[in-house]
Amino acid sequence: MKKIRKLLGVLFLICALVVMQLPASEAIAANEASDFSIFEDTVLTKYVGTAATVVIPNGIQTIATDAFKNNTYVKAVVIPKSVKEIQPYAFWGSSITSVTIGAGLKEIGDYAFANCKSLTSVNIPENVERIGIYAFEDNISLTDATITYKTMDIHESAFDGCYKLVIHAPEGSYPYKYAQDFYKRQLEFNEYEDVNNFNPDDNEDGKEDGKEDEEDSSIHFIYNPDGTVSDRTDYSSIISDYEGSLGSVHVVGNQAVVFMDSASPNVYLGSKPPQYDEEGNLVTDSNSGTGSGDGMGGGMLENSIIAKYTIVDDRIVADQAYYCNTGINYVVLPPTVKEIGQFAFARSSLTSIVLPNGLERISYGAFYHCDNLSSVTIPDSVLFVEPNAFVHTTWMDNFLGDSEEEDYLISGGVLVAYKGNDTNVEIPDGVRSIAAETFKNHTEITSVALPKSVMVIGEDAFAGCSNLNSINLDESSVKYILDRAFKDTAIDKMVLPSALAGLGINAFDDDVVLFYLGSEPETTHENTAERLSNSALRAEAYLSDEIELVLVDKPVGVTVVGVDSDDNLGIEAYLEAPQDKYVLTVENVSESEILAKALARASEILGSRSLINPSIYELELTDKSGIPITKLGKVGLTIAIPIPEVINSDTRLTVLTVDRNGQLEELKAETVSVEGKRYVRFTTYHLSPFAIYSTGDLLTADEIVVANETISALAAPPVLDTDDMPGGAWNSFVAWFMAKKIRLIIAAGFTIAGMVMLLYHKRKI
Repeated sequence: MKKIRKLLGVLFLICALVVMQLPASEAIAANEASDFSIFEDTVLTKYVGTAATVVIPNGIQTIATDAFKNNTYVKAVVIPKSVKEIQPYAFWGSSITSVTIGAGLKEIGDYAFANCKSLTSVNIPENVERIGIYAFEDNISLTDATITYKTMDIHESAFDGCYKLVIHAPEGSYPYKYAQDFYKRQLEFNEYEDVNNFNPDDNEDGKEDGKEDEEDSSIHFIYNPDGTVSDRTDYSSIISDYEGSLGSVHVVGNQAVVFMDSASPNVYLGSKPPQYDEEGNLVTDSNSGTGSGDGMGGGMLENSIIAKYTIVDDRIVADQAYYCNTGINYVVLPPTVKEIGQFAFARSSLTSIVLPNGLERISYGAFYHCDNLSSVTIPDSVLFVEPNAFVHTTWMDNFLGDSEEEDYLISGGVLVAYKGNDTNVEIPDGVRSIAAETFKNHTEITSVALPKSVMVIGEDAFAGCSNLNSINLDESSVKYILDRAFKDTAIDKMVLPSALAGLGINAFDDDVVLFYLGSEPETTHENTAERLSNSALRAEAYLSDEIELVLVDKPVGVTVVGVDSDDNLGIEAYLEAPQDKYVLTVENVSESEILAKALARASEILGSRSLINPSIYELELTDKSGIPITKLGKVGLTIAIPIPEVINSDTRLTVLTVDRNGQLEELKAETVSVEGKRYVRFTTYHLSPFAIYSTGDLLTADEIVVANETISALAAPPVLDTDDMPGGAWNSFVAWFMAKKIRLIIAAGFTIAGMVMLLYHKRKI
């Protein structure tokens, strides 16, 4: 018996080793063959089953386009080593949480696992040589991707929108370098930059389901740009004054329609969105708020303790005004609106919207990820549609996913999207504007025919069309060609039309020879070029030799100069983690029209606050391109200004500025004493006019910061290393364990049984 026990113990240990080596497809039971539609024994065209765990039959070589598209049943997929190809959109929009990739796959196709919002981790085996365009795009739950050194081709867009992702790769390998660039791109995407504490998985109010506010929602913590929290501020009286100002509500076709009221712009304070009863009527209690719940990020007022309006001066729907708002569905905007701001309705519950005639611009990400927005009618007045304006709306996703639709998505004369694969593209007559990025990276295109109706060619419209060498611009009526419209194409010379009024920076490659039928157009640039993080977009747009000469002998960082001379008014400035040389030009002015207008707009909100003896400054930050940098994202610019003589330096100070929409913001200011000289110091994340005011209240001794230097340097950013990334080595272990957990559990069982058999001693009686 002892020998038998030993033999069984050894056999159990051998079984444990074998289980660890088994392919996952042999460790999980196969599904019924009837669940698979298979062509010629090798191509899986469609999975029609409802199993949570799906094992692709051995012998399948190709998983075809749309095979698992939008499948809501499947949670885990096992791909055997026989599979050589996964075609585009194969798993697009499915509910998979895990995938095991076999040893035969060489390439993960374009969009193959895009929009799989529940996928949490992926292990790319060494046999995979290429990861295609948007292969894992917008997988917002994806936290870990393990890639070996043998994967040498990963498209830049492969993991776009995976904002939680940590990439694990051997140091020095190509995937390791890709990871470094990926994290930089994550920071550059506007949503991550602009929205504080960005987390689309969070509830609208940032609380767990079922949890209500413990206090009146009109009272809020104020989060300052430096991460500190100011005292609570009570705006309940203001909300009461504006209650119901969201607009009139009518029931049309059993749907509550909100008609925005431009006569009484909507104050938003980071409070709850408007509430509606069962008949669709607006519930106008002072606790419900009037506007975006997360308008400035996380339900708080980022960079500001002054309430703002959702519709500014009847003309602009403010940036992020209804961001993540789950209380809106069918909206009608007032006829006076000319612009929809950046991320104005992004990630909201909007289902339909009436855009007014007279609307001119739809800004960056305006309707980004409006997952319920199924149709949009763009008025004929719109000329400019910025990047990501309609990306991941149901409207655009349905168009891209329907193979029977036309190749062009056109509304109101705006060409919003293209999904064809023609080498010779003929844009339909009647198109007035080609939206940003419409044809970007369509490398199959060699020629484009424009109709006479086209007036605007948007940002990056044809960028990356590397084989495009012919387009009839000289015969067109185009008035505006925006930034990078024909960047990285095969065009070597171009005749530009006489109607051309504006030519964006880097619209063509540097070596393209341009001929003008009319006068040379004005050089223009878009908002994207004014972002600090987009230095690459400005790199080839050296518009000012004078500024470049100024910077030659200057150190990396910020050099402060006066507008008329080298006198910088004693101002010092420091930019967090600078990688280049910048010039901050300062001018002390007597008045600012935009600031005065913002103060007048907010006068009722400011109430009786004392703002005494203002000192106003116009500030402009530039690099060697000469393009003004107005938006700094998450990078703070700290500015120290000697307290002006007109202001009593013994009083508390405040700094007021305006945002991109011209709305008033208040920045946290501190008084700093350096060798007896006093400065007002503050940190900003955008550039615009600034005004320093005295509040009239006397400072206490402990409110004055005594320092050796007015601006103290911050530490350089850490060198990126996989173990230093969020989660680091622990996430690597977790990803490894999750990929092998079934085999680990079975192997552990065999190991324990084997050890028990080997060590067992019969108890003597």
